Amino acid sequence: MLSYLPRVLLLLAALTVTAWAQEEARQDDYLVINTQQSGTLEKELNQQAAAGWRLLLLPKAYESSTMGALLGKTGDGKKYEYKVLATTRIGTLEKEFTDAVKQGFDYRGLITTERILVGSESLIVLEREKGQTVATQEYVFLNTKKESTLEKEMETAVSQGYAPVGFSRTQDNSVKQKMFGIMAGSPLELTLILARNREKPAGEMGEREFKILTTFKRGTLEKEMNETAKEGYRFYYAAPGSIAIMARDPRVKTAQYEYKILGTNRIGTMEKEMNDLGAKGFAYRATSTGGGGLATIFEKRIGPDVAPSRYETRLITKATDSSTNKSIQELKKSGFVLIDLTNLTSFLLVLQREAEK
Repeated sequence: MLSYLPRVLLLLAALTVTAWAQEEARQDDYLVINTQQSGTLEKELNQQAAAGWRLLLLPKAYESSTMGALLGKTGDGKKYEYKVLATTRIGTLEKEFTDAVKQGFDYRGLITTERILVGSESLIVLEREKGQTVATQEYVFLNTKKESTLEKEMETAVSQGYAPVGFSRTQDNSVKQKMFGIMAGSPLELTLILARNREKPAGEMGEREFKILTTFKRGTLEKEMNETAKEGYRFYYAAPGSIAIMARDPRVKTAQYEYKILGTNRIGTMEKEMNDLGAKGFAYRATSTGGGGLATIFEKRIGPDVAPSRYETRLITKATDSSTNKSIQELKKSGFVLIDLTNLTSFLLVLQREAEK
Protein backbone atom coordinates (compact mmCIF):
# COMPACT_ATOMS: atom_id res chain seq x y z
CA MET A 1 0.00 0.00 0.00
CA LEU A 2 1.41 3.38 -1.02
CA SER A 3 0.01 6.31 0.90
CA TYR A 4 1.18 9.91 0.48
CA LEU A 5 0.59 12.04 3.54
CA PRO A 6 0.69 15.67 2.33
CA ARG A 7 2.15 18.53 4.31
CA VAL A 8 3.12 16.41 7.29
CA LEU A 9 5.59 17.66 9.89
CA LEU A 10 8.81 15.76 10.50
CA LEU A 11 11.86 16.69 12.47
CA LEU A 12 14.45 14.70 10.55
CA ALA A 13 15.81 13.41 13.80
CA ALA A 14 18.97 11.42 13.95
CA LEU A 15 18.14 8.00 12.59
CA THR A 16 21.71 7.15 11.83
CA VAL A 17 24.46 6.83 14.38
CA THR A 18 26.30 9.87 13.01
CA ALA A 19 23.32 12.16 13.29
CA TRP A 20 22.53 10.97 16.80
CA ALA A 21 26.14 11.66 17.79
CA GLN A 22 25.92 15.21 16.48
CA GLU A 23 22.78 15.76 18.52
CA GLU A 24 24.21 14.33 21.75
CA ALA A 25 27.42 16.35 21.45
CA ARG A 26 25.40 19.42 22.46
CA GLN A 27 24.00 17.75 25.57
CA ASP A 28 25.33 18.13 29.11
CA ASP A 29 22.67 16.27 31.10
CA TYR A 30 20.94 12.96 30.44
CA LEU A 31 17.95 11.06 31.77
CA VAL A 32 16.67 7.53 31.05
CA ILE A 33 13.00 6.65 31.36
CA ASN A 34 11.83 3.04 31.39
CA THR A 35 8.35 1.58 31.22
CA GLN A 36 6.32 -1.35 29.88
CA GLN A 37 3.26 0.69 28.87
CA SER A 38 3.00 2.97 25.84
CA GLY A 39 0.59 5.27 27.69
CA THR A 40 3.08 5.62 30.53
CA LEU A 41 5.89 6.34 28.07
CA GLU A 42 3.90 9.19 26.52
CA LYS A 43 3.01 10.56 29.95
CA GLU A 44 6.62 10.47 31.19
CA LEU A 45 7.96 12.01 27.99
CA ASN A 46 5.56 14.94 28.36
CA GLN A 47 6.24 15.36 32.07
CA GLN A 48 9.98 15.53 31.48
CA ALA A 49 9.54 17.75 28.41
CA ALA A 50 7.67 20.27 30.56
CA ALA A 51 10.79 20.40 32.76
CA GLY A 52 13.07 21.19 29.80
CA TRP A 53 14.06 17.69 28.61
CA ARG A 54 13.97 16.51 24.99
CA LEU A 55 14.04 13.05 23.41
CA LEU A 56 17.50 12.03 22.16
CA LEU A 57 17.39 8.27 21.59
CA LEU A 58 14.86 5.47 21.39
CA PRO A 59 15.97 1.84 21.74
CA LYS A 60 15.22 -0.64 19.00
CA ALA A 61 13.33 -3.48 20.64
CA TYR A 62 12.16 -6.87 19.39
CA GLU A 63 10.58 -9.66 21.42
CA SER A 64 10.98 -7.37 24.40
CA SER A 65 8.34 -5.91 26.70
CA THR A 66 10.47 -2.94 27.73
CA MET A 67 10.25 0.50 26.17
CA GLY A 68 11.91 3.71 27.16
CA ALA A 69 14.04 6.61 26.00
CA LEU A 70 17.15 8.67 26.63
CA LEU A 71 16.51 12.37 27.15
CA GLY A 72 18.79 15.39 27.10
CA LYS A 73 18.38 18.95 28.41
CA THR A 74 17.42 21.35 25.63
CA GLY A 75 19.31 24.36 26.99
CA ASP A 76 17.66 26.71 24.47
CA GLY A 77 14.43 27.37 26.34
CA LYS A 78 12.29 25.48 23.83
CA LYS A 79 9.57 23.13 25.09
CA TYR A 80 8.32 20.02 23.31
CA GLU A 81 5.28 17.77 23.35
CA TYR A 82 5.13 14.05 22.59
CA LYS A 83 2.64 11.53 21.30
CA VAL A 84 3.12 7.74 21.36
CA LEU A 85 1.02 5.69 18.97
CA ALA A 86 0.65 2.01 19.81
CA THR A 87 -1.41 -0.64 18.07
CA THR A 88 -1.27 -4.26 16.94
CA ARG A 89 -2.73 -3.33 13.53
CA ILE A 90 -0.59 -1.42 11.02
CA GLY A 91 -3.64 -0.04 9.21
CA THR A 92 -4.74 1.61 12.43
CA LEU A 93 -1.21 2.84 13.11
CA GLU A 94 -1.04 4.53 9.70
CA LYS A 95 -4.34 6.33 10.29
CA GLU A 96 -3.29 7.51 13.75
CA PHE A 97 0.08 8.57 12.36
CA THR A 98 -1.64 10.63 9.66
CA ASP A 99 -3.91 12.30 12.23
CA ALA A 100 -1.02 13.08 14.58
CA VAL A 101 1.23 14.67 11.98
CA LYS A 102 -1.65 16.80 10.77
CA GLN A 103 -1.55 18.28 14.27
CA GLY A 104 2.09 19.25 13.76
CA PHE A 105 3.83 16.28 15.37
CA ASP A 106 7.22 15.15 14.06
CA TYR A 107 8.21 11.52 13.54
CA ARG A 108 10.96 10.48 15.98
CA GLY A 109 11.08 6.70 15.94
CA LEU A 110 9.48 3.32 15.28
CA ILE A 111 9.67 0.53 17.88
CA THR A 112 8.38 -3.04 17.85
CA THR A 113 7.70 -4.82 21.14
CA GLU A 114 6.47 -8.28 22.13
CA ARG A 115 4.29 -8.40 25.24
CA ILE A 116 2.38 -11.15 27.02
CA LEU A 117 -1.37 -11.06 26.24
CA VAL A 118 -0.80 -8.17 23.79
CA GLY A 119 1.52 -9.90 21.33
CA SER A 120 3.48 -7.98 18.72
CA GLU A 121 2.87 -4.25 18.99
CA SER A 122 4.26 -1.39 16.90
CA LEU A 123 4.85 2.04 18.37
CA ILE A 124 5.58 5.36 16.70
CA VAL A 125 6.92 8.24 18.79
CA LEU A 126 6.23 11.75 17.56
CA GLU A 127 7.36 15.18 18.75
CA ARG A 128 6.43 18.80 18.17
CA GLU A 129 7.70 22.08 19.52
CA LYS A 130 5.07 23.64 21.74
CA GLY A 131 2.76 25.78 19.65
CA GLN A 132 3.97 24.26 16.38
CA THR A 133 1.20 23.62 13.84
CA VAL A 134 2.79 23.97 10.38
CA ALA A 135 4.15 20.92 8.64
CA THR A 136 7.76 21.06 7.46
CA GLN A 137 7.98 17.59 5.90
CA GLU A 138 5.92 15.25 3.76
CA TYR A 139 5.68 11.49 4.33
CA VAL A 140 5.21 8.24 2.50
CA PHE A 141 3.98 5.31 4.61
CA LEU A 142 4.59 1.89 3.04
CA ASN A 143 3.40 -1.47 4.29
CA THR A 144 3.57 -4.78 2.42
CA LYS A 145 4.41 -8.46 2.87
CA LYS A 146 6.63 -8.67 -0.21
CA GLU A 147 10.17 -7.27 -0.26
CA SER A 148 10.01 -6.85 -4.05
CA THR A 149 6.87 -4.73 -3.74
CA LEU A 150 8.42 -2.62 -1.02
CA GLU A 151 11.56 -2.08 -3.13
CA LYS A 152 9.48 -0.92 -6.08
CA GLU A 153 7.33 1.47 -4.04
CA MET A 154 10.40 2.80 -2.23
CA GLU A 155 12.13 3.52 -5.53
CA THR A 156 9.09 5.47 -6.69
CA ALA A 157 9.11 7.56 -3.51
CA VAL A 158 12.89 8.11 -3.61
CA SER A 159 12.64 9.33 -7.20
CA GLN A 160 10.35 12.06 -5.85
CA GLY A 161 12.85 13.20 -3.23
CA TYR A 162 11.86 11.03 -0.25
CA ALA A 163 14.37 9.16 1.95
CA PRO A 164 13.79 6.36 4.50
CA VAL A 165 13.53 7.45 8.14
CA GLY A 166 11.90 4.42 9.78
CA PHE A 167 11.86 0.69 9.02
CA SER A 168 10.52 -2.36 10.86
CA ARG A 169 9.32 -5.92 10.43
CA THR A 170 5.78 -6.00 11.79
CA GLN A 171 2.97 -8.54 12.09
CA ASP A 172 -0.34 -8.66 10.28
CA ASN A 173 -3.01 -8.78 12.98
CA SER A 174 -5.94 -8.15 10.64
CA VAL A 175 -9.21 -10.02 10.99
CA LYS A 176 -8.51 -11.82 7.70
CA GLN A 177 -5.11 -13.04 8.92
CA LYS A 178 -6.55 -14.24 12.21
CA MET A 179 -9.44 -16.04 10.52
CA PHE A 180 -7.50 -17.81 7.77
CA GLY A 181 -4.03 -18.04 9.29
CA ILE A 182 -1.29 -19.18 6.93
CA MET A 183 -3.89 -19.56 4.15
CA ALA A 184 -3.98 -15.75 4.07
CA GLY A 185 -0.22 -15.66 3.55
CA SER A 186 2.66 -14.93 5.86
CA PRO A 187 1.69 -12.86 8.91
CA LEU A 188 4.95 -10.91 8.67
CA GLU A 189 4.95 -7.49 7.03
CA LEU A 190 7.51 -4.80 6.27
CA THR A 191 6.73 -1.21 7.25
CA LEU A 192 8.79 1.67 5.86
CA ILE A 193 8.37 5.40 6.49
CA LEU A 194 10.01 7.94 4.18
CA ALA A 195 10.12 11.72 4.34
CA ARG A 196 11.10 14.76 2.30
CA ASN A 197 11.44 18.44 3.15
CA ARG A 198 8.23 20.32 2.47
CA GLU A 199 9.92 23.56 1.47
CA LYS A 200 12.56 21.82 -0.66
CA PRO A 201 10.89 18.62 -1.91
CA ALA A 202 13.52 18.10 -4.60
CA GLY A 203 16.45 18.58 -2.21
CA GLU A 204 17.26 14.86 -2.00
CA MET A 205 16.17 13.96 -5.51
CA GLY A 206 18.82 11.93 -7.31
CA GLU A 207 21.25 12.14 -4.38
CA ARG A 208 21.01 8.55 -3.15
CA GLU A 209 19.91 5.08 -4.15
CA PHE A 210 18.66 2.61 -1.54
CA LYS A 211 18.53 -1.16 -1.25
CA ILE A 212 16.56 -3.18 1.31
CA LEU A 213 18.02 -6.35 2.84
CA THR A 214 15.69 -8.71 4.72
CA THR A 215 16.64 -12.03 6.26
CA PHE A 216 16.19 -13.94 9.51
CA LYS A 217 19.86 -14.85 10.01
CA ARG A 218 22.69 -12.57 11.11
CA GLY A 219 25.21 -14.50 9.02
CA THR A 220 23.09 -14.07 5.90
CA LEU A 221 22.64 -10.36 6.58
CA GLU A 222 26.42 -9.87 6.94
CA LYS A 223 27.00 -11.69 3.64
CA GLU A 224 24.36 -9.67 1.82
CA MET A 225 25.67 -6.38 3.25
CA ASN A 226 29.17 -7.11 2.00
CA GLU A 227 27.91 -8.19 -1.41
CA THR A 228 25.91 -4.99 -1.68
CA ALA A 229 28.88 -2.95 -0.45
CA LYS A 230 30.90 -4.20 -3.44
CA GLU A 231 28.47 -2.20 -5.59
CA GLY A 232 29.26 1.01 -3.71
CA TYR A 233 26.50 0.82 -1.09
CA ARG A 234 27.03 1.80 2.54
CA PHE A 235 25.06 0.95 5.68
CA TYR A 236 22.17 3.38 6.20
CA TYR A 237 19.63 1.94 8.66
CA ALA A 238 19.15 -1.20 10.77
CA ALA A 239 15.94 -2.58 12.20
CA PRO A 240 15.14 -5.49 14.52
CA GLY A 241 14.97 -8.94 13.01
CA SER A 242 18.06 -8.90 10.76
CA ILE A 243 16.83 -6.32 8.25
CA ALA A 244 18.72 -3.29 6.99
CA ILE A 245 18.81 -0.53 4.39
CA MET A 246 21.92 0.27 2.35
CA ALA A 247 22.48 3.53 0.43
CA ARG A 248 24.91 4.84 -2.17
CA ASP A 249 25.72 7.88 -4.22
CA PRO A 250 24.61 6.92 -7.77
CA ARG A 251 28.08 7.94 -8.99
CA VAL A 252 29.83 5.45 -6.70
CA LYS A 253 29.91 1.87 -8.00
CA THR A 254 32.93 0.38 -6.20
CA ALA A 255 33.49 -1.01 -2.71
CA GLN A 256 34.19 1.58 -0.02
CA TYR A 257 33.33 -0.38 3.14
CA GLU A 258 33.40 -3.83 4.72
CA TYR A 259 30.99 -5.13 7.36
CA LYS A 260 30.98 -7.47 10.34
CA ILE A 261 27.96 -8.39 12.43
CA LEU A 262 28.56 -9.39 16.03
CA GLY A 263 25.90 -11.65 17.55
CA THR A 264 25.72 -11.94 21.33
CA ASN A 265 23.29 -12.51 24.16
CA ARG A 266 25.78 -11.95 27.00
CA ILE A 267 26.35 -8.44 28.29
CA GLY A 268 29.42 -9.59 30.19
CA THR A 269 31.44 -10.38 27.05
CA MET A 270 29.82 -7.90 24.66
CA GLU A 271 32.16 -4.97 25.30
CA LYS A 272 35.28 -7.11 24.84
CA GLU A 273 33.99 -8.53 21.56
CA MET A 274 33.19 -5.03 20.33
CA ASN A 275 36.67 -3.79 21.17
CA ASP A 276 38.27 -6.78 19.46
CA LEU A 277 36.57 -5.67 16.24
CA GLY A 278 37.45 -2.04 16.93
CA ALA A 279 41.13 -2.98 17.13
CA LYS A 280 40.83 -4.31 13.58
CA GLY A 281 39.49 -1.01 12.30
CA PHE A 282 35.74 -1.69 12.53
CA ALA A 283 33.59 1.13 13.88
CA TYR A 284 30.24 0.60 15.57
CA ARG A 285 27.28 1.60 13.40
CA ALA A 286 24.11 0.12 14.90
CA THR A 287 22.67 -2.63 17.02
CA SER A 288 19.17 -4.08 17.21
CA THR A 289 17.49 -6.79 19.20
CA GLY A 290 16.66 -10.21 17.80
CA GLY A 291 15.36 -13.48 19.19
CA GLY A 292 18.91 -14.74 19.76
CA GLY A 293 20.31 -11.59 21.33
CA LEU A 294 21.87 -8.51 19.77
CA ALA A 295 22.98 -8.16 16.17
CA THR A 296 25.59 -5.39 16.17
CA ILE A 297 26.77 -3.94 12.87
CA PHE A 298 30.40 -2.79 12.48
CA GLU A 299 31.83 -0.96 9.48
CA LYS A 300 35.40 -0.61 8.17
CA ARG A 301 36.55 1.84 5.52
CA ILE A 302 38.63 0.05 2.87
CA GLY A 303 40.83 1.11 -0.01
CA PRO A 304 44.52 1.62 -0.85
CA ASP A 305 44.55 5.23 0.38
CA VAL A 306 42.65 4.61 3.64
CA ALA A 307 44.73 5.11 6.79
CA PRO A 308 44.29 2.37 9.43
CA SER A 309 42.06 3.26 12.37
CA ARG A 310 41.20 1.72 15.73
CA TYR A 311 38.08 2.24 17.80
CA GLU A 312 37.25 1.81 21.48
CA THR A 313 33.73 1.08 22.73
CA ARG A 314 32.28 1.42 26.21
CA LEU A 315 28.91 0.13 27.40
CA ILE A 316 26.88 1.61 30.23
CA THR A 317 24.91 -1.40 31.42
CA LYS A 318 23.13 0.14 34.40
CA ALA A 319 21.12 2.94 32.86
CA THR A 320 19.35 4.38 35.89
CA ASP A 321 18.30 7.93 36.66
CA SER A 322 20.91 8.31 39.40
CA SER A 323 23.96 6.97 37.57
CA THR A 324 23.44 7.46 33.84
CA ASN A 325 24.35 11.13 33.61
CA LYS A 326 27.50 10.75 35.72
CA SER A 327 28.72 7.73 33.72
CA ILE A 328 28.18 9.47 30.38
CA GLN A 329 29.92 12.65 31.48
CA GLU A 330 32.98 10.76 32.74
CA LEU A 331 33.35 8.94 29.41
CA LYS A 332 32.79 12.11 27.37
CA LYS A 333 35.70 13.75 29.20
CA SER A 334 37.87 10.93 27.81
CA GLY A 335 36.74 11.59 24.25
CA PHE A 336 33.91 9.08 23.97
CA VAL A 337 30.73 9.99 22.07
CA LEU A 338 27.30 8.60 22.92
CA ILE A 339 26.02 6.93 19.75
CA ASP A 340 23.27 4.46 20.57
CA LEU A 341 20.74 3.07 23.02
CA THR A 342 19.71 -0.56 22.78
CA ASN A 343 18.16 -3.33 24.85
CA LEU A 344 19.37 -6.76 25.96
CA THR A 345 17.09 -7.65 28.91
CA SER A 346 18.00 -4.14 30.14
CA PHE A 347 18.99 -0.89 28.47
CA LEU A 348 22.53 -0.49 27.15
CA LEU A 349 24.14 2.82 26.22
CA VAL A 350 26.89 2.59 23.59
CA LEU A 351 29.77 5.09 23.50
CA GLN A 352 32.76 5.06 21.15
CA ARG A 353 35.93 6.95 20.35
CA GLU A 354 38.69 6.62 17.80
CA ALA A 355 41.76 5.31 19.56
CA GLU A 356 45.08 7.15 19.39
CA LYS A 357 47.22 5.95 16.50
